[in-house]
Amino acid sequence: MDEHALAPVYSFLDKEDQLYLVEKIHSREKTSVIVTNEVKNDLARNPDIDWYSVRCANYGMLHSYHTIIGTEKSQWVPFSGYTEQEI
Repeated sequence: MDEHALAPVYSFLDKEDQLYLVEKIHSREKTSVIVTNEVKNDLARNPDIDWYSVRCANYGMLHSYHTIIGTEKSQWVPFSGYTEQEI
C-alpha cells in the first residue's frame, strides 16, 4: 500500500514537515480511486492471494472534504481479469 500512497501517515508533524508533505502531495494528482485500483491490481496479479479487501480514505486538508472507496475480491468468485502470462 505504501508504494501507491502520495505520502506516509505521521502522528505528529512540525511546520517544516507539514510544508514538505503539502508540496509532495500537490506535486502529483492521484485520487483515491486510482490508489485503490493500483493496489487491487497488484493483489489480483498475485496467484498466492485468494481474497483481499482494499479500503482507501482521502482526507482533504485544505477544502474540508473526504472520500472513502473500497473493493474486495471474494474467494468464492474467481477473478479472471488476468492471464497467466500477465502475472
